Amino acid sequence: MCPLCLVWFLPLPRQQDCILEYILPTKSKRAPFRIVSKIERKVRPSVDRIALIDKRLGVLTDYLILALFEGGSGKLLTVTVEWEKTVDIRLIVVDVDGTIAGDNNQVNPAVVQAVSAVQKKGIPVAIGTGRMYRSALRFHQRLKSTLPLIAYNGAWIQDPVSQVHHRHTPISPDLAIDLLDYLEQPQWQEKISLNFYMDDVLYVRQLNAETEFYRQRSGIMAEAVGDLRKVAHKTTKILAMGEDKQFIAEIWQHLQQRYQNQDLYFTQSSPTFFEVTHVEATKGSAAQFLAEDILGLQPQNVMAIGDNFNDVSMLTYAGVGVAMGNAPQAVKDQADWVAPSVNLNGVAAALEKFVLI
Repeated sequence: MCPLCLVWFLPLPRQQDCILEYILPTKSKRAPFRIVSKIERKVRPSVDRIALIDKRLGVLTDYLILALFEGGSGKLLTVTVEWEKTVDIRLIVVDVDGTIAGDNNQVNPAVVQAVSAVQKKGIPVAIGTGRMYRSALRFHQRLKSTLPLIAYNGAWIQDPVSQVHHRHTPISPDLAIDLLDYLEQPQWQEKISLNFYMDDVLYVRQLNAETEFYRQRSGIMAEAVGDLRKVAHKTTKILAMGEDKQFIAEIWQHLQQRYQNQDLYFTQSSPTFFEVTHVEATKGSAAQFLAEDILGLQPQNVMAIGDNFNDVSMLTYAGVGVAMGNAPQAVKDQADWVAPSVNLNGVAAALEKFVLI
């Protein structure tokens, strides 16, 4: 296995010696990076390039470590990590809304072209979305993906070609009804609309402005059933929508605490709603299933791109996690790299940086 070679391409202070430090990422390559080892070198005034070799650190050959020194004093101020070359990416998983599709609800040609170029290199691209399976199909077709489609934030994995249903992880009926009872308290019922998803069909209490907006975005017509308990026995996902972003954020946080020891996973993909699935139904677990069970890969072979909290689990699973420029800061903090926004074809930029070089 090749030794770790780190090359410093920066002018060093001429008046005195320096102590150089390098840092390596944690096993999952998450930021912030932690210092795991140091190399101390006395740097003579005539030296401005140093190659550091440490056989103990083995395989991490993909990092160029850059240091910023305080002028003239030799004091190390910051250390940053950038990729020197692409890692061994063999699978890419992309979110839909806010990642490959912006406000126009379409995939821009630049993104389609970049995905096509990646696929021509033999690297498959999968869809990982919180959308319904039926709603996400057109994006799967637009990218000409050959892999199973991850829907409902990982609760539903199905191959559109063979129709093989690889995974369905619904919420238990008791928990679904308990959550429904809680959300239908008088002080909350008028502030939120609830979507229940069963057998890839959307059920609501009644049709209103929120369900109409959702229909326009997803292309799926809802079925009004009045009492949602009728469809709570095999619920794939529950979605709560409201116009008050602050209220949605507060109730989301409150419910996470209330059900923290239950088999429920709470997440957000928009400031105006939150989503609930089975605790094992996440994009991260679904990306792991595609990579390891279907393709026989490891996390370091995976690149994931997303823009919101429901993407964090796959960003942290993947060897390369990319957050979109339009993502909340808390999501960006979990990524290895931040791409331009969806309206600036950030996915294409990420593919060009890490794969198409």
